Order: sequence, then structure tokens, then C-alpha cells
Amino acid sequence: MRSVPYAMTWELLFCNRWWMLAGALWAFAFPAFVFHALQRSGGIDHSVEAGFLTIHVTFVLISMFAFGAAIFGTQAPMSRLYPLPVRTGELVVWRLAPAMAAMVIQSALSTTALNAAFELGWPVWGPAWFSAVAFGGVMVTFWLLENQVWMPLGIGAVGAVLGLWFKSRYGGMFSMPSHLWTEMSPWDVVTLALGGLGTYAAGVFAVARNRRGDSIPSSRGTSGVEWSSRGSMPARRPFKSAATAQFWYDWRRAGWVYPGVVAAGQVAGLLIWCIFVRDLNDLDVGYIGGGMMLPAAAVITGLALGSPGTRSQIGEMGNFAATRPVPSSELANGGLRVTAASVLAGWLVWFVPFVILRGVLYASGHVAQSVTVSEFWLTAGGLLAGAWTLASLSAALQLTGRTVWFAIGLIGFFAGWIGLMVLAATALTAEVLSGIVMVLGAAFRLALGGGIGWAFWQAWRRGLVRPSVVVVAIAICVASVAGLLGTSAFEPDRLPLDAAVFLSWWSVLAVVPVATFPLALAWNRVR
Repeated sequence: MRSVPYAMTWELLFCNRWWMLAGALWAFAFPAFVFHALQRSGGIDHSVEAGFLTIHVTFVLISMFAFGAAIFGTQAPMSRLYPLPVRTGELVVWRLAPAMAAMVIQSALSTTALNAAFELGWPVWGPAWFSAVAFGGVMVTFWLLENQVWMPLGIGAVGAVLGLWFKSRYGGMFSMPSHLWTEMSPWDVVTLALGGLGTYAAGVFAVARNRRGDSIPSSRGTSGVEWSSRGSMPARRPFKSAATAQFWYDWRRAGWVYPGVVAAGQVAGLLIWCIFVRDLNDLDVGYIGGGMMLPAAAVITGLALGSPGTRSQIGEMGNFAATRPVPSSELANGGLRVTAASVLAGWLVWFVPFVILRGVLYASGHVAQSVTVSEFWLTAGGLLAGAWTLASLSAALQLTGRTVWFAIGLIGFFAGWIGLMVLAATALTAEVLSGIVMVLGAAFRLALGGGIGWAFWQAWRRGLVRPSVVVVAIAICVASVAGLLGTSAFEPDRLPLDAAVFLSWWSVLAVVPVATFPLALAWNRVR
């Protein structure tokens, strides 16, 4: 490479190309699928202005998050660049500038394509430039609070401020959108420019501090360095077993992320409610809406928990971790326990305040308008099961150390999805499209069922799971599927057949990590 900046740009655009392409396709395919469905069901109603504007704001933020997460999640740690003979300012510029430019290009291209395909008339450049500043702000916040327990709170606060400013471009900051952000005013340009400059200044400060090895006060108490300077270490009770020690290490490394993210989201939501809303029924609805984000947040937690403990960019297990004298089955069981504990803790952080809120509503005579009592328990249990399923499956995926293959698969899936929508809009009738979707769905379910069976057979054959565990997993699957299908058969109004089939697949996927987790770890460990 001719220079360090050139090498950093090449690393982002070439080494991370598959995940960036997958994130860009998802950011376009998801809203395109929704608008394609609306178009085929009667057209997109622009007359419902508030709803149409709300969809626009929501999709812009979701697409921004998807592509930004694809960039952020695949970049190597900043600490890897600290020994390079490059000024801190240059490191920050060439770490941020290519990624922020990619955010602008992706947002502009995606919005332009959606406008051309569905005649939406969405603004292009305002959201595009905002996405770049928002990405830089979140990344710099991560550097500022690196290795600190309050990092989720800091990132949540920065995200809330950025989101509220973005919402204010469409009308009131805390009201329904009233107009599109069609033109960037001079004040908007100045604000975004100052945001970019502030991001750069804060990034230089954070990276310079971390590069020197300085630290900020931590809430975890006195550090080991401080104790060693005093000549003694505090007495610590020895761990009962190696599994207990591994659980302690994994929890401190990534287990707290999920409850921390959930707590940060609740604090941000409660602050907004206390300042601007102050209505208990709206808070009840908000808690349900926030709970729907629990499974999505669990995916991020699973990717963090599935990291093999190294600082490798691609998640390959290092020599030290791979050569420990511990069977892969025991390591996998420890990972599953940490994942389950993290998901349960995060779910309780959401569930306990919600139960208290329900009690306050009942005691004060308010009528909870979001869900009934039976729906409340079904929703709470479904969110816990969904969070566990997504967290454990994403952790197993990350644990393979071959996530690039998954990114290529996502690219093929989204490309086929977009191609099918184009054919449906130009050449296929509704009957032909319905038949193609039915055949593809049947093929997908057949492949998924065969993959699940193969995973359990391989895990049992290689001694990674005990036969009793396989029997219990099969019994749970059969009982849950039979219960869901039986409920649909006797009470179709309460649980339609399509919903029962969908929930049956989720119930099966909930026990799949018992087999996929040890298989992924063994695959990563033995290369």
C-alpha cells in the first residue's frame, strides 16, 4: 500500500465489501418489499399524509441503522492502529471519512431508487448527510466510553438526541410529522457541519487518550493497576470450577450488553415521557412498543457473545482459546448459559417495570389500552422466546468464524428478492407470483427442517450433545408444535393456521442452538 490512509480506505471498502453490500441491499429491499405489497394491494395512499410521513421517517432510520451496523460491526478495533507512525488526527479522519462517505452514498442511492420505483418523492440529501453525521457521532461515543459500563447509556443518549433533531426536520420534535424535509436550510447545513467538526474533535480527544493508555473513572471500583501500585491485591474468593470462571469472564466481556442496552432504552423513553407526555396510558403503549425491540437488540448481543474472545476482525478463534484443555461441549454449554442469563436479565429489566406500571394503572383506575391481561402474558412470553432464539442463533453464527459466507448468502437472498419484485411489477401475474412464492416457501421450509435435523445428528454423532438432551429437545419441539396446531384447529379465530405454523417454526428454532452452538464452536476451534 502506498500510504496508511490508502490502506485504511482499502480495508473498509474491500475487506468488508460483502457485509457492506448485504447491509446496503437490506436497507433498500425492506422498504421496497413493503411498498411493493402496498402497491399490489391497491396503491400507495399519499393522501394519508401523517402516516405516509411516519413511514418515511421510520424507514430512513431503519435503513441508516442497518447499513451503519454493517460497517461498524465489521471494522477491526481502533486499538490495532495505535502503533502506526501516523498522527492521531489522521487516524480519526481516515477511520471516519470513508465510512461516512459510504453512508451518504448508500442513503442517496437507496432513496433515489425507491423514488424511481414507487414515485415516493422522498428527500435525498438531507437524510443522507444526516446519516453520515449520526454514524460518526455513535462511533466517537463508542471510543469515548470504550470499556466503560455506562457505554450503552452514552450511545443511547447520543442516538436519542440525533433522532430527535432528525425528527424536528419534519415538523415538531415530539409531534406527528407534518411535512417532508425537502430542502436543507442554511441552519441545517451549519448544524450538520458543526456536528461533523465536533465529531472529529471528540474523536481526536478519545483516540489520543486511549492511545496514551489513559483512563476515565470507572464505576467498577478500584482497578487492578491501582491495587498493584499499592503493593497488594484485594482478596478474591476462588471460583468453584472452571465453568464458573468462564461464565464470569464471558459475562464481564459481553453478557451485560443486553440488559445495559434495554436499560438505556428505557431511561431514554422515560425521560421523554416525563418531560413531554406524562400520560400513563401512553406510557403503557410505549412499553409495549419498546418491548417489540427486544428481539432486535438480542441479535446485537448474540453477535457480541458469539465472539470467541479474541479481537480478530473476522471472529476466528486464536491459538490460546482453541488449545485450552476443555471439551468443546463444555465451552458451548458455558456460552449457552451466558446467553440465556443475558437474555433473561434484559427481559426482566423490561418486564419488571412493565408489571409495576400495570399495577399502577389498575390501582389508579386507568384502563390499559395496549393489550389485555391474556395478551400481556402471551406477548411477554413471546418476546422472551424471540429474544432467546435470535440471540442464541446469532451467537452461534458469529462463533463459526465464517460470517462472510453468511453475508454472501444474504446478498443472494436480497438480490433474488429484489429481482422477484421487479418481475412481479413488469412480467408476472398475481397467480404466477403466488405460485412462485408458494414453491419457494415450501423449499425454504424443507431446507430449514433438513438443516435442523442434520445439525442435531452431527452434534450427537460427534459427542457434542448427550442423547438425553436430543430427546428432550425433540420432545419440546413436538409438544409446542402440537399445542400450537391443536389450538389453531379448535380455536381458529384466536390463532389462525398461518400464525400457528409460523410460531411452530419459532418454537423449533428455540431449541436448535443446543446443537448449533457446539457445532459452531468445534468448527471454529479445529481448522
